[in-house]
Amino acid sequence: LRDGIRGLMVDAYYGQPTESGKILTDLSGQGGGAAKGGADQLSPEALAAAFRVRKTILSSPPTGPRGVYLCHTLCEVGAVPIGESFGEIRDFMAADPDEVLVIIVEDYVRPESIAAAADQTGLDQFIYHGPVEPLPTLAEMVESGGRVLFLAENNGGAGPSWYHSAYDRLVQETP
Repeated sequence: LRDGIRGLMVDAYYGQPTESGKILTDLSGQGGGAAKGGADQLSPEALAAAFRVRKTILSSPPTGPRGVYLCHTLCEVGAVPIGESFGEIRDFMAADPDEVLVIIVEDYVRPESIAAAADQTGLDQFIYHGPVEPLPTLAEMVESGGRVLFLAENNGGAGPSWYHSAYDRLVQETP
């Protein structure tokens, strides 16, 4: 954010901390979408390597409750608690009152889990709650106080009113 990035795409999955210090991805599919959805995009070789790492971690017992983590496909190869990242974003937005940020969440968790993380970290005070059709100007967002626009890849419109669907009309992904 300090380097001028104003658009983020993050992947959110449920996971559980283990004795090894790694996060075990919840592949049960409970909550908005199965984590295996991201695994479908990996090459067979990459998927096999990821599952070898996962198998090593599976022998390490869980040490804490299930939570939401930002990671890509398998949290075993690297994960950040969502609260940590949302806290950093909240601090940036508080220190920079004229900045606007767009966050697209590739969400494999329930929208309520994203909303809870925003509430618990205080990021909710910066979320844009207005309409997105038409998109507001940056000045309108700054004036409203809602300077973080949340867009969801999978579950937009299914949770809080500010959790908009990214790919219905607002953005397009290039294959």
